[in-house]
Amino acid sequence: MLKSFWATSQTTLRGGAANPKNVSHWFSLLSEMTSKFSIVPELMFAMDETCCFIDKSTRCFKVIGCSKQCSQTALKDENRESVTLIPLVSASGHLYPPTIIFKGKQLRNKAMLPNPLGASLQCSQKGYMNGVVGKEWISQDFDPATCKLAGD
Repeated sequence: MLKSFWATSQTTLRGGAANPKNVSHWFSLLSEMTSKFSIVPELMFAMDETCCFIDKSTRCFKVIGCSKQCSQTALKDENRESVTLIPLVSASGHLYPPTIIFKGKQLRNKAMLPNPLGASLQCSQKGYMNGVVGKEWISQDFDPATCKLAGD
């Protein structure tokens, strides 16, 4: 026999786990491990993939419609192409140049692109992190940026 249920998203479940008790416990464990193994904040890093849509317009448009309506929706040609941004930051607050992953096999005219942050520009078939790009990120971006801190 089948029965219907209200579903709960994984995002809701993960968000509910970020309660004061769990967060306090996590920071206690972190403090214990950093003390036990003499880990300094300069050698603790965080990175995460973030999807960024290219040319996602958020501006409002003036349209003509019935005077009795409060609002009007507008149809427009939106670019759904995205890139993956991988920021890297240390627990001491030091920011490193990000990595940007474009969809495709190769990036043409890489040197001609505006790159004020000195980001590492990579490509993958689907435009996000995979095993090959992950290995390249560690060897070409993470290790060179952080090896002096570790004394290598």
